[in-house]
Amino acid sequence: MSHEVVVTNEWGQEFHPSKLYYKGLLGDLCHEKADAAGTVMFTPTERLKYFKFLVSTTKEMSLHFIFRAPPLPYSHNLFALPFDTNIWISCAIVLSLCGLVIWIIMSWEAKVASFAANRQMHNENAASFLDIVMMQIGVVCQMDYFHEPRSTAGKIATFSLLLGFSYLYNAFCARIVVLLQATANNLHDYKALYEAKMDMGVEATSYNIYYFSHPNSRTNEDYRKLIYQKKIAPNNKFLPATDGMRLVQNSYFAFHVELTTASDLILATFNNQEKCAVRKVNSIFKEDKPYLASPINSTVTEYLMIGLVNSHLKSSSSSLKSVF
Repeated sequence: MSHEVVVTNEWGQEFHPSKLYYKGLLGDLCHEKADAAGTVMFTPTERLKYFKFLVSTTKEMSLHFIFRAPPLPYSHNLFALPFDTNIWISCAIVLSLCGLVIWIIMSWEAKVASFAANRQMHNENAASFLDIVMMQIGVVCQMDYFHEPRSTAGKIATFSLLLGFSYLYNAFCARIVVLLQATANNLHDYKALYEAKMDMGVEATSYNIYYFSHPNSRTNEDYRKLIYQKKIAPNNKFLPATDGMRLVQNSYFAFHVELTTASDLILATFNNQEKCAVRKVNSIFKEDKPYLASPINSTVTEYLMIGLVNSHLKSSSSSLKSVF
């Protein structure tokens, strides 16, 4: 029995969402120009009525977004980070209570003749509630304020407020300096990556181009559409692996690429500091093992299935023997 090898330069994808016209390797199988594929392919549900998937000869395709961890301002409001929510709430409560105490004291001072005479000497009106609010804002912003208490109790309350918020202001500034030097380590999935202020790109392989560009069952459709329309399509960010990884190296750029390819380029071109900053998150593609396939109605499908499964089992058995 003779056989012929048919060579094509691409997998080929669906051209139309309802009429599945194929090209490339898939086209050769679909139109029965070939009896079996020599290269593995993905197994979306729309292909099941056209192809018989025989055996998986590889592990799951390891596709990831590769990027260097960006500074915190890329994904956070830096001014809210120095303290957690409870501390911010506590500061607001303390500020409000101190303002209330000072307002009560200064309202009492307005009724005391000696304090009233002193205010008239300096052409100063009695402090209203809004004046106290402005005073609290001045304390928080480390600014001067107009009205000053004249009683000992008022001065003690004001001094305590100023001292407490001076320490708080110093702690806030010191924490900001630390955070400016920190990197964002909370980007654990493509959703967080999309929300961050990072550019994104995709390796220019036929399956990436198709699955990012068209609605399909292999991706999270909501985020596929967002990423493609907002990040990929405007500047055509389908790039060769070398160009994409160069952008990862030189900027804060997330590149969707096969992990082995990315690892080889990182080892070849990144320095140690850049390697330490590299992060990865899972692809928008659903987990899928690629399979060898044949046309659904091929007369040799069963023979291929039996032969490939036996070959796969023998190779697995040999690997186990070599290990043990």
